[in-house]
Amino acid sequence: MKTSPATLENKVLTSLGDLPVAKFLSQYWQQRPLLVRQAFAQASGFAPLTNHEILQLATYDEAESRLITRSRKDWQLEHGPFTSRRLRQLKHAASAPLSAPDKWTILIQDIQHFSHEAHDLLAQFAFLPYARIDDLMVSYAVKGGGVGAHLDSYDVFLLQGRGKRRWQISTQSDQTMVADAPLKLLKNFRVEQEWVLEEGDMLYLPPNIAHNGIAETDDCVTWSVGFRVPSQQELTEAYLDHLRDTVTLDGRYTDAKRMRTQQPGYLDHHLRKGLGQPMRTAIASQLTPSVIEQFVGCYLTALKSHVEFVPPSTAKTVARFSGEAVKKGIRLDLRSRMLFDDTNFFLNGRTLAFGTPLTTKQRSALQQLANSRALPASDINDSLARTLYPLWNSGEVEIKE
Repeated sequence: MKTSPATLENKVLTSLGDLPVAKFLSQYWQQRPLLVRQAFAQASGFAPLTNHEILQLATYDEAESRLITRSRKDWQLEHGPFTSRRLRQLKHAASAPLSAPDKWTILIQDIQHFSHEAHDLLAQFAFLPYARIDDLMVSYAVKGGGVGAHLDSYDVFLLQGRGKRRWQISTQSDQTMVADAPLKLLKNFRVEQEWVLEEGDMLYLPPNIAHNGIAETDDCVTWSVGFRVPSQQELTEAYLDHLRDTVTLDGRYTDAKRMRTQQPGYLDHHLRKGLGQPMRTAIASQLTPSVIEQFVGCYLTALKSHVEFVPPSTAKTVARFSGEAVKKGIRLDLRSRMLFDDTNFFLNGRTLAFGTPLTTKQRSALQQLANSRALPASDINDSLARTLYPLWNSGEVEIKE
């Protein structure tokens, strides 16, 4: 894999084609589709991975990959990792001259976890908050491959990296799904508009626009920038889980000197109040703005369950780490998610706690780290490096190479 570092400087898009970002946000974002021809010039080399690297990544245990195949109207879904032999079989079948091979597509989520170039591409969409950006997915397909007509509940930018892909879209209200299919496929997809995207073209789709992408060429590579749109149900469930993990209550129900009951099956007022009031008090104490804001920061930086950080293979003392950080600078690990609000810093699902109050300079530097995912050596002193040492020890930040 490529490993050159990504930087945010001069990378954020200021326009989509000839359309300024400000107009895109006011006229298209979450409202209507937008096709942008040559949004990314091929000379810029925006594709983070080669075709070989994409297939290689599909063999990794830590990569979330899927293989979708279609033979006439029959769809099949397999989850990775895949063996190199399995991938060679696919490539061989696709090139067999006398056969009618299955149409297949390989999808891999969170490409930014494996490539600095992927983060570099994702950073171009930082005209929107990182809290809204979910991941960069790649779709690698042979001619005729795709995932079928479907709906997404989130915004997505579809960037054509190599080859050509035909996109068909519809604003239909009919969301009836194909029964017993391994994928969520629309049963009655009605094409309203369609385009063939070539290398460098981009299509933006707001949530719930029905769409179908079909590879027009072999070795068709499409990059998808997906956005987070948590439902109220998801947020509430996550918040209740947060309360379960963080709230500790003392005391136990008592009813000393109670009166003899005449109806043992009746939940009387004192019993209902005695059991319910502590819960109401506990919940009320957790619904303050500061508590909710901390939960939101933790929720929006939480990582998928399969992501694990590994401490550095070579131990360093805090003094040695500080010396190297001051000389080389630091950056977030590819998998780290960092955000901040007016008070707190959040990293990978938790609120960062520091042994001593942060100075104004340290706070500014940490904000830059969250915004740019890196700090140059010129912005790091010994005090800040020592503050960041525990995050290096946990594998969540790294010294620049």
